[in-house]
Amino acid sequence: MTKPNNNPNEIDRSKRIFTIYPNKESKFDVYEDDRISSDYLKGRCATTEIVVNGPRSNSQGDLLISIDKTRGEYEGMIKERSTLLQIMASKDVDQVKAAVNGETMVMTKANGYDDFERSVNAYYFKEDFEVNPYLSSYNVLQSVLLIKVGEHDVTTHHVQIKVSGYANEGKVFGEKDGRDERLDPPKGFKVLDDALTPTTITVHWSRVDEASYYEIERDGVVFSNLQGDSFTFEGFEHDTKHVFRVRAAKDGVSEWSERVEVQTLQDPYRSVVKGVRVACNIPCQPCQEICHLTNGDLTSLWHTHWHKTPTGEKKGEALKLSFDLGDVYELARFEYTPREDAGNGTFLKIRHKYSVDGEKWSPLSDTIAWVRDASVKSVDLYGAAMRYIEIHILDTVGGFGSGRQMRFFKKV
Repeated sequence: MTKPNNNPNEIDRSKRIFTIYPNKESKFDVYEDDRISSDYLKGRCATTEIVVNGPRSNSQGDLLISIDKTRGEYEGMIKERSTLLQIMASKDVDQVKAAVNGETMVMTKANGYDDFERSVNAYYFKEDFEVNPYLSSYNVLQSVLLIKVGEHDVTTHHVQIKVSGYANEGKVFGEKDGRDERLDPPKGFKVLDDALTPTTITVHWSRVDEASYYEIERDGVVFSNLQGDSFTFEGFEHDTKHVFRVRAAKDGVSEWSERVEVQTLQDPYRSVVKGVRVACNIPCQPCQEICHLTNGDLTSLWHTHWHKTPTGEKKGEALKLSFDLGDVYELARFEYTPREDAGNGTFLKIRHKYSVDGEKWSPLSDTIAWVRDASVKSVDLYGAAMRYIEIHILDTVGGFGSGRQMRFFKKV
C-alpha cells in the first residue's frame, strides 16, 4: 500500500505499507510497477513475498512475519524504503523483535502515536486507527499494532518480525452453533431461475421475525451476516453443480432450511473460435492494441491512435480489420461488442467479406448500419465456410475505431 493519493505522481515511493489481517498461515505476493507505462508487459515489474504465521482468530500467541527481498525492477524504482506494518490486533502486545538479513534490530515501544510517527524502528498499539482516510466520514476506526522499520534496500534485505503475545479477538460470523428457539428456519428457500447465469446464482428466502441476519451454506462453506431476503453468488465455473441452504441468526441460529441444488448455465461462448489473429491498417493507441479485440476479455479495450488521422469515407484512410481464424470454419455469426459508453470509435456502418484461402473472396456485403449504443451487435453468416474475414468500417463515432470484443461463432 501507499499513502492515499489521486494520481501516481503523488505517491511517495520511499515508503511501503502493508496492512495485515493475521489468521493462522498465509502467504501472498505484493506486485508493483511504474503505474504509468505498459513496460509491465515486458516484465518490467517487481514482487515481494509476504509470509504470515500466527494464532487463528480469537486465539493468542506469537506472530511471525517474513518480508522477503523484492525481486525484479522497473524504470524509476526506488530501492531505499522504510516499511510500515498495520496489523489488525485487539490488544497491546508483550514485545516486538525484528531482524534484517538475520541481524537483530532494537525495536522501541513508542509512548504515543506522535512519538511513533517521529520514531524509527518502533512499534505502537493504537486503539482508534483510521485504516482508510477516505472513509473518515463513516468513523470506521480499528485497533491496530503499528510497526515501523527504517529505510533499507528492499532488493537486498530480508525483514523478519516476531510479535509476542499477539491476539485479534472479536465476533466471528458463521461460527454460531447455539440454537435459538425463537427463530424458525427461513421458508421458501429457492434459486431464482430468471437470474441464473453461467457464472452467478441468486437465492431467495422469506424473512424470519426476530432474525438479525442470515447465514447461507454454499458447498460446505458458511457465508454470514447477510441482510435482506436474497443474495447473489458470483465467480462460478460454467455448467457446474452447487448446493445451498440457509438459516436465520440472532443470539443463536435457527435450524437449517432444506438444501437446494442448482447447476450454472453453459458457457455462452463455448462455440466461439479461439486464438483469432487480427490486424488493423490504422495505428493503435499504446496499451489499447488491436490484439485486445479478440483476447476474450471484456475488460480490455482496442482503440485507434488518438492523434492519428481519423477514419471514415471522407476522413482519410478507411479503417479495415483483417481476421485470421487459424483454420476453416462454418460460422453462424460474428458479434461486435462496443465500448461501454458507446463513445469514440464505436462502429456505426460496416461491410464485410470472407475467404477460405485468402485468394478468392466473397463479394462485399451490403452496408450494415447500427445504432449508437453499447449493445452487442450481431451479423449472421448462415454457416458459410471461411478462414479469413475482412471488415470495412465505413462510419464510426468521432472517426476513430474502438471495441471491447469481436467474436466469431461456429455453426453448431
